[in-house]
Amino acid sequence: MCFDVTFHPISPEDITFFVEDVVLDPTFAPSRIERLDLEPAFKDAIRNAYGFIADFRKSVESGESDFAHTFSFMTAIVAGFLHPYWYSRGCAVSFLPDVDPTIGPILESPLVVMPRLARQMSDPSNGRITTNFISGAYVSQSNVVALKSYFADPKNGDHIARIFSDNGRDSLLEAIEYATEHRLGLLEASDVIVPLFGECVTNPNNARRT
Repeated sequence: MCFDVTFHPISPEDITFFVEDVVLDPTFAPSRIERLDLEPAFKDAIRNAYGFIADFRKSVESGESDFAHTFSFMTAIVAGFLHPYWYSRGCAVSFLPDVDPTIGPILESPLVVMPRLARQMSDPSNGRITTNFISGAYVSQSNVVALKSYFADPKNGDHIARIFSDNGRDSLLEAIEYATEHRLGLLEASDVIVPLFGECVTNPNNARRT
């Protein structure tokens, strides 16, 4: 299976403000939406995303779904309204531990920056893209620097080439550069945007390298 992967810069503060707070208390949704400098159509889109919170919670609590397919995927959607994001066909950071386990420690579940939600649910995916419509690895701001160094080290070239195409690598490196410049973390996800079918569940104007 080939995934439509995107790399989303986002700060832990924005994850708390725009996702965790709203998941724990959906009455925050209107005020959070108003804080976003978006045209009305995009405000409606994020309003619709927030509208799934109750159903997401039920599906997670019943075991029908999980954190990565619901609230974490929602985090990638929100991130796409806040910052540019970069597209990569079939190339994901969370695939790298398959060929180089040493990279594993810097790739986490986004649940690590949602401690209140972490007390209520777990992330069986452990920050790994395994299916469609799911979030993947979260890389903290400090680990974004480590990830940049990993890609710059020639000794990792063979591992990287087994997972990333040239275009996929360049896309990730541009996302890393943006995240580094703006002191943000990085979250990957699958199927936030599917260019082949013209589908997008976040702000298409913020997409890069599609």
